[in-house]
Amino acid sequence: SLPAHRVSLLRALVLSSGLPASANAPIPPLRCSLRGAVWKALLNLGPVSASEYLSLSKAGPSADDAKILEDALRTFKTHPEFTSVVPVARIVRLLNAYVHDRGNTRGTYVQSMSVLAAPFLWVLPDPDAFFAFRAFLATRIPTYIRHYAGALRGCSLLSEALETAAPDLHAALASHHLLPQVYAFSSISSLNACVPPLSDSVALWDVLLAAGAHVAVVFTLARLVLDKDRILGEAPRASALCAPGRRASARGLGQGG
Repeated sequence: SLPAHRVSLLRALVLSSGLPASANAPIPPLRCSLRGAVWKALLNLGPVSASEYLSLSKAGPSADDAKILEDALRTFKTHPEFTSVVPVARIVRLLNAYVHDRGNTRGTYVQSMSVLAAPFLWVLPDPDAFFAFRAFLATRIPTYIRHYAGALRGCSLLSEALETAAPDLHAALASHHLLPQVYAFSSISSLNACVPPLSDSVALWDVLLAAGAHVAVVFTLARLVLDKDRILGEAPRASALCAPGRRASARGLGQGG
């Protein structure tokens, strides 16, 4: 891993300038893309043990295999940019390895972890993706695995922020008994990874990994505010809020534009 001062410099660079458009292109000496290398550095990961990952993956189906397979089959299944790079088998293998690493206790896998693993698998080889995913859960969103406690708190924070940023939208949603735990849970719990296209989502994750997982709430708020006129012009409903009609630029959201 990089020295702390270099990680701080990298974090500042990502937040001020972002990564180039070619950041997903593989760099042979690194065994991954520039984005993958940056994510590992921001997670304080150095060289990983491919043999450890191989040993965990050879353990086969875990106690949560059925649920993992069910989720993996629907993870970005309609997005060729993802499925052409990450087949279902890669998702299943990584998540079963994670459950084995945690003691193979039923319930270790939490629904939609597959969506959180997906960006790592998209930009990193399997062993690196596994260790990055494990470090991310442990150090950045540790309450996620405790009955979505962190995600639910994020939804509550979104409600407070929306009341300040767009009180008319907040009031309209409240009048229809629409809570963020309904219309924003998928966005908050996946840290916006579920919002297509994935090429935009990973750019937001550059910022998220540099600044902290809490910015997922800000990104969700920004999408709602940008789409406010459309939402207010319709009868508010959860499906309309979960799939905003206006695509927000990842660079614009990431840099406050």
